[in-house]
Amino acid sequence: MDFLHRPPHPVARFAVPVRPTRTGKGKQIYQRALAAAAHREFPMPIRDADVELEIAYVTSGNSATIDVDNIAKPTLDALTGIVYADGRQVRAMRLVKIDKTLPHEVAERLGPMMAIYFSGPIHGVWVWVYSASASRKRR
Repeated sequence: MDFLHRPPHPVARFAVPVRPTRTGKGKQIYQRALAAAAHREFPMPIRDADVELEIAYVTSGNSATIDVDNIAKPTLDALTGIVYADGRQVRAMRLVKIDKTLPHEVAERLGPMMAIYFSGPIHGVWVWVYSASASRKRR
């Protein structure tokens, strides 16, 4: 997947073993867990408008899974003010739901996802953050 001149490696990646939810107490739990994981990687938000995200929701496919379109908003909101200062800085996002009960191939990101995929919790979310400006600053 090629985005707009995206750096070849993420600035950061982090995961939470929590089911994404868009309403109620579950939403708060998910957003707090995601924010805590993001804070460990980002002491200061990215300030440039070149943020690109890849998000993978890994699940065991039971009835408690969430539609892929309902993962985006609570995830983006949880990262605002931590990974980036404002959601308008996100210029691209790829979101995928991986059901562990179905046969499929996971390409490129298989290494980092092994823990969640094979022996992890029923639900988990991985986030990869790309930013050319942040990549230059972290070198």
